[in-house]
Amino acid sequence: MPTQEEVGSPPARDDEPAGALLTPRAVALGILMCAVIGLAGPYWTFFLHSSTLFLDYSVGGAVFLLFVLVLVVNGGVGMLVPRLALRPGELIVVTAMMLIGGAITTMGLVGYLIPNISAPYYLATPSNAWRTTLWPALKPWMSPLDPDGGTSAITKFFNGVGAGEPIPWAPWVRPLLLWSVLLVALYACMTALMAIMRKQWVDHEHLSFPIAQVPAELCAAAAHPWRRPSVLVSKLFWIGFGLPFVVGSLNGLHFYFPRVPGITISRWIGDLTPISISLYLSFAVLGFTFLIPNRVAFSLWFLNLLSFAFRCYLTAYGLDMKENLGIYGAAPYPIMAHQGMGAMLVFIGAGVWFSRRHLLRVVRCALGAGEEGYDAGEPTSYRSALALLVAGVLVMAVWTWRGGLSPLHSIVLVLAALLIFYGLTRVVAQCGVAVTIAPMIAPTFLASTFGSAHLSRAGIGMVSMSWVWASDIRTSVMGSAAHGMYLARRRARHLLWVMLLAAAVTYATACLFTLRLGYEHGAANLHEWFFLDGPQRLFQWAAREVTEGGLPRPAGYAWTGVGAAIMLLLVIAQRTVFWWPIHPVGFVICSVTWTDVLWLSVFLAWLIKLVVVRVGGPALYRRARFLFLGMILGQFTVAGAWAVVDTFTGSVGNSIFWI
Repeated sequence: MPTQEEVGSPPARDDEPAGALLTPRAVALGILMCAVIGLAGPYWTFFLHSSTLFLDYSVGGAVFLLFVLVLVVNGGVGMLVPRLALRPGELIVVTAMMLIGGAITTMGLVGYLIPNISAPYYLATPSNAWRTTLWPALKPWMSPLDPDGGTSAITKFFNGVGAGEPIPWAPWVRPLLLWSVLLVALYACMTALMAIMRKQWVDHEHLSFPIAQVPAELCAAAAHPWRRPSVLVSKLFWIGFGLPFVVGSLNGLHFYFPRVPGITISRWIGDLTPISISLYLSFAVLGFTFLIPNRVAFSLWFLNLLSFAFRCYLTAYGLDMKENLGIYGAAPYPIMAHQGMGAMLVFIGAGVWFSRRHLLRVVRCALGAGEEGYDAGEPTSYRSALALLVAGVLVMAVWTWRGGLSPLHSIVLVLAALLIFYGLTRVVAQCGVAVTIAPMIAPTFLASTFGSAHLSRAGIGMVSMSWVWASDIRTSVMGSAAHGMYLARRRARHLLWVMLLAAAVTYATACLFTLRLGYEHGAANLHEWFFLDGPQRLFQWAAREVTEGGLPRPAGYAWTGVGAAIMLLLVIAQRTVFWWPIHPVGFVICSVTWTDVLWLSVFLAWLIKLVVVRVGGPALYRRARFLFLGMILGQFTVAGAWAVVDTFTGSVGNSIFWI
């Protein structure tokens, strides 16, 4: 049996909450907190440019709000009126709902949905000729056009309305409702997949789920916040908490008072190699990486450096292939994008193969012919989960078909997107990377595999609109659902439906509030990436595909095969050679931009843990764990605290931590 340190999961605790507790007040509080997230996310990110708390898989904003709930409700009010204190299981429900909401409010959906369905009409100019190339490729029902087909509502959204002028809500109602059909199906598929895989990942494979460890400790501490074994009474925890809190506070004060010295935690070095080297210190990434098996951590930074060296070689000698793969993942290096996609497909396939016994039992249970009670305590019955998954895929395929794709291309797009979401969720659950993305996104995978020349003009329009939900996957409902279900353990019946409720509340709140921000302040004056630069890059890609087209590239297929072969060898080596030091999961994301950014933090955490375990063994590791849990919460708390300060002062641009 592996040791605790090798597995990387938290040590067992007698007082650990057994699972979710679905009480009316827990669900009501979860709805309230999702509404708060739906307001805070757009305001802090789009308007104040001060927070990245809702951009990544770590969903730091939800962790910050959970900390506030534990301190204020249980640590304060609950001590005076014990019956008002939330039970640990109730906090798990609230946390699971907030994790879902945090994955929707900005980067995960709304930050791309609202701008991308309107920007191609606002950003069209005579020089880019989008009016004649792009507009005919886009279905009018996807965008908030005026009843007569005009763009006045869109223009007012980007420029702002005048004083006393009403907000034109009506043009947005139909497209947002129609988009919600696709999104309900997507989130049903995501949560259903995680409900099916929860037992395999949590109970059978014992994945680390590092991102869920701080919420798990806070929920466990809710019963007695100021008594042992609560994490809040650990001195090491507060020392770790203080490190990022001091650094973040100094940088926050420096923003308001320049005489206060700030602390630089990032640097790019561009004069040593053909590709710039990132040196970035993230306290949260240090903490997450310390919680995973060291072999996994080693694979992340080691394979990234190998990939970096290979990319430098390709760049220096101009050997990389040329292909229009957009801007996400490893797209700047098409060879690595194809290689990474091949690796991800084999990684997913291997995971499914090793889960085959569980999946067979799931199917038999859903058909009523298997082990009775195998799905007892799961987020929903396996029959409901499989029905949701099949229905969701069919709805998404029909929706994208009506959007302009052929039936075959619709199915491929939907399945590719779900596989990518699934693969990334597995990577995050195993590696704890706070931010990552796929080597290639589903829309460009479809265009590259079949060739955009073989897609209709409307098909390319639908592919470009798919970037709304399948492009910059720095967070996702699937990832949040996996972590929420991990927290709930085996007492999670009906949790899936509560998660879908959280998604609906956050979606409605964030969309309406983002529209209000745009009309009141002018969306063109909000966060430049979300409302101008990002859409500009997307529709430049789409216009190029419409006008130039492109055929499938044999080299792309070849490099996909190379990546698949390497991943297969890594999987076999991991399973058959006991001393093999490289875990295959690192190969999936070794070439994406965010791994380039995080490699130093991952390396430092790996090195520190190596020394800790060599010097003090598992006992010292268990003690040091509290230090790194404190680092994670300290970074999220100081970022949230300064976002609250910025809200009251109205200051723009005071971003404390990037990741």
